[in-house]
Amino acid sequence: MGSLTVSWSVAFLNLISHNLADFRSFQLGCLVLAVLATVFVYIGGRYSSSVYDKQQAQLDKDSHRTESGCVEADAACQSTADASLSVQLRQIVLQRDFLAFVVTNFLQIFEASMWANFLSIFMEPLGPASPLQRSGAYLLISLLPALAVIGGLPLIRRFGHHRAVLLSLVFKVAAGPLLHLTGVLALSRTMFAVYSVACCSLNSAAFSLFDLPLSELVDRDRLVNSRRLPLSSTVFGLNALVTKPAISLAPLVVVQLLNMRGYQTYRSAASNSFGSADAGGLTCPQALSNMMLMLACYLPAVIGCLQLISWSFYRIRSKSNLLQAQI
Repeated sequence: MGSLTVSWSVAFLNLISHNLADFRSFQLGCLVLAVLATVFVYIGGRYSSSVYDKQQAQLDKDSHRTESGCVEADAACQSTADASLSVQLRQIVLQRDFLAFVVTNFLQIFEASMWANFLSIFMEPLGPASPLQRSGAYLLISLLPALAVIGGLPLIRRFGHHRAVLLSLVFKVAAGPLLHLTGVLALSRTMFAVYSVACCSLNSAAFSLFDLPLSELVDRDRLVNSRRLPLSSTVFGLNALVTKPAISLAPLVVVQLLNMRGYQTYRSAASNSFGSADAGGLTCPQALSNMMLMLACYLPAVIGCLQLISWSFYRIRSKSNLLQAQI
């Protein structure tokens, strides 16, 4: 429910505020969404529990703690302290599955940042000329990922999230180059919008599944290193530390490539002519338009190839297989 609320929130706020013309309505809409978000977060936190919470509750119920802080029923395990923080970090970082995942996740965030920052720019010379069609494309991009994940839960449960992510990577590698080589995107602006919606939606839907491999990594680290409790915060924090720089790196790389075809000059001319009589006559140079098309088609394909390589090193398929292997 929270995911669906987020997906249509931008369109909802634009609608009630008349594209931010009525700022008071925009504020009231934000307040309503904030209340809904608070309710969903409270319900999720109030009624959620993990297997470790149940284990700890049972442990506290069956035994009492001694003055040293150890549990009598588990004195042998408690007497041995956990490894130091540096040792724990080294144990996590040196795992092959963790390295494979963070590389794949870094590239996934890199591509998501590219689409988030440059889709509207690519749409100007390549997408539909109608503002209504563009708004519809942006609405679908925000709505389809959540619907795809919710609707695909039975298939994900049956075949596993690993195959779902793998399928999305294969699509990225094949779709862009195939459509570019056939000339479909250059001939049809609507087709470019459809391709952009498909790429952005599939990328966001696959990214929403990445919490599942993270939870598997937490469980694997706990079993392999015989920890009493999982290091969830450490694993999630290390993943964020490695992958979040991709959000800032993607715009730098894409802008540098666009500037090779005069993007900075084009934007300066567009800014200077804004509001003037000849503002509508300013067109994107053909070389720059071709570069945008190449980036939209081939950069996701290159990223997908690198992700296929890194994802092939991730060998954890399910928690049941992991537990069976450890037993």
